[in-house]
Amino acid sequence: MSDLTSSDRVRQLSGLKAAAGYFRVARNFPLTYDTGRGLSRLAPVLDLLNHERLKRVTDDTLAEAVRFLRTALGTAYGGRDLLSAATKFLWLRHKDAVVIFDSQARAALKSSPGDYVGYLQLWRTQYAEAIPRVSQACGSTQVRLIMGPQHADADAEWFRRRVFDIILWNVGSSARAA
Repeated sequence: MSDLTSSDRVRQLSGLKAAAGYFRVARNFPLTYDTGRGLSRLAPVLDLLNHERLKRVTDDTLAEAVRFLRTALGTAYGGRDLLSAATKFLWLRHKDAVVIFDSQARAALKSSPGDYVGYLQLWRTQYAEAIPRVSQACGSTQVRLIMGPQHADADAEWFRRRVFDIILWNVGSSARAA
């Protein structure tokens, strides 16, 4: 994350490539549309993330920011639907405000494929219901021991949201397997 917030473009691209690998979305960005055109790997993605419209993302502007980035990424990379990647990249820049779209979480929420606005409404409703349990889990001694010196992150809103995402991912994974 520190590479992505750096003012050094080389570091930003390095961080973006690492994040794309970590989130397993790199395969959705064919080389033809960046290195195949003489650009650095994922340079069009970085340019879009640095777009003025994405400088500040809040709960109120999230759906529009995701729509903008999803559409722009799709245009830059051959007309693909890059919804999940758009939310994951935005999360790296604007943690607290961004709700990550993932197919496993979508299955858990029983949301329509590709409907981020509907997904967001379901996610927020279920998160509001789950927050007491999630907060309790994040405050547990076990979590604090696992996290070590970074245990203060367990009190952060972005961390609680990611814990909820992991819960949804596991529920969705189980539902898909059944």
